[in-house]
Amino acid sequence: MGSVMRKLGAVRSVVLVANEPFEIIANDRRVALLFSPPVPTAKRPSYTINTDRAVAPGEGLNLAPGGGHVLITEELYGDAVQKSWYAVSAAAVTFGFLETVRAS
Repeated sequence: MGSVMRKLGAVRSVVLVANEPFEIIANDRRVALLFSPPVPTAKRPSYTINTDRAVAPGEGLNLAPGGGHVLITEELYGDAVQKSWYAVSAAAVTFGFLETVRAS
């Protein structure tokens, strides 16, 4: 009988301050990251994710209120999921992400 790889997940809510990148630190045990669209507000701000520390709004994968989520997995994108990821917005915005890692 083969062993089953155990995985752990954690959900976080993040409030971005305008033009201040938020870092999701690199993790070699990470197997998936799921980014949610931002929380809808009157101003309807979007946010951008990228593996480049110098990320700027609009320069990467863009998520907008009412849009879909972004799922990055080891299976689909290799070690890209294990790198540091940065999120930034031109205005204050709240979003959530789910990180799944292999149990140690």
